[in-house]
Amino acid sequence: MSRLSMISVPRVWRGLVAAGLAVIAALVFGTSDDSYAQEKAAAAEPAAPSAEMVRFGHKLHQSKGVAVEDCQQCHGIKGFEIEPVTRGKNHQPCNTSGCHASEYMSREPKICVVCHDTNEPWVKQIARIRDLPTSEFGGEISHKTHQSDKAAKGGVKCQSCHGNVYVEGEKPEAHAVCGSCHQGGLRPLMSDCGDCHKLGYQAERLKNQSKYAVRARFRHDDHDRDPREKSRETPGCKLCHSGVENANTLSEIPRPTMQSCDACHDGVNAFKTTGFGCVKCHGVAKP
Repeated sequence: MSRLSMISVPRVWRGLVAAGLAVIAALVFGTSDDSYAQEKAAAAEPAAPSAEMVRFGHKLHQSKGVAVEDCQQCHGIKGFEIEPVTRGKNHQPCNTSGCHASEYMSREPKICVVCHDTNEPWVKQIARIRDLPTSEFGGEISHKTHQSDKAAKGGVKCQSCHGNVYVEGEKPEAHAVCGSCHQGGLRPLMSDCGDCHKLGYQAERLKNQSKYAVRARFRHDDHDRDPREKSRETPGCKLCHSGVENANTLSEIPRPTMQSCDACHDGVNAFKTTGFGCVKCHGVAKP
């Protein structure tokens, strides 16, 4: 290009050409502070969630006609673990006809920021949806069936499902416990989610329970020895939970009575149940 033609090129275009050449040079030869590489690496890293975590509502989706009790309609099941809905599925099943397909195809999609911090496609985003502290689903189980002679011969006992209640943190993972029997053909099968889990069941079962109920403060690890016995042996489950072997549903399980507590809490072996120490047993959960 001649000197004259260079002069005739508008200054703004010369600036753009120079900037482009600088970028190419940075890509080929790198830069002294490697700023471009740092920016590229930062863009590849998932953006840390900054907004409030999204709470997915199964109840809301049920009102829209989604069969939420058919877990495998949306979730994958790997072993005994229920996988997040969209993991490795390119936003399926959310991005399907009849659900949110039109929102994903919108020129100005707003659905992205429901789960992600931004809708910038070149930034790897982390969904803000996280596991809830308590499930929206409750599980029903018949203790009568699991306390039967047939179950006992199969090795099923209280500790099989509940673990050692006297040691905090030793409760077995629920699905793995059930799978030891129900993965091998015993019905209901592990894939029959709706046979055990019902949306809102847990909340319905506990809605009439007072916040001053004993269970809010009761700790099994404080009751791991029978004070009446010289050997201080660990008490059996049915010492307090009598009648559980006849319960077909969780709501049919008799609650331990104050009279059953009186056997130990007599003012000699342990503090007496009567008197003015009500808050020792009745009150909100311990911090």
